Amino acid sequence: MVNQENKNIHILAVDDNQVSLTILIKMLKRADCRVISAMEGDEALHLVKQDPVAYDVILLDRIMPNMDGIEVTKTMKADPVLRYIPIIMQTAASKPEEISEGIEAGVFYCLTKPLEAKSLLSVVAAAVENETILGRRHYAS
Repeated sequence: MVNQENKNIHILAVDDNQVSLTILIKMLKRADCRVISAMEGDEALHLVKQDPVAYDVILLDRIMPNMDGIEVTKTMKADPVLRYIPIIMQTAASKPEEISEGIEAGVFYCLTKPLEAKSLLSVVAAAVENETILGRRHYAS
């Protein structure tokens, strides 16, 4: 899980809570992932649209003001270029119907807060491997 290949994993981490975002970034950087961060959904969309091939995975908070994680996910999944970037939703909302809403919107996986580093890194690795196996990443560039 934590290996030399993680240096090649580029992640966009999105959370409106600065403390949660800082913890998330530290977990990812300890595993040698490269991380860019955003604190709002519309900021995340702007970054991804600027350079769609720059990110291997998006870690996206579900509950944010202005544009929440579900809206970001639906917008990305409707875009022919952005739809293939795997999204891992992180959320404090752990009711089954809230998790289902994220899956139905198109997220690869939902993690409930507080996040545990080993699970987080396993899911990130699985998302990257899945897109590599399917051969869909970077085709649109």
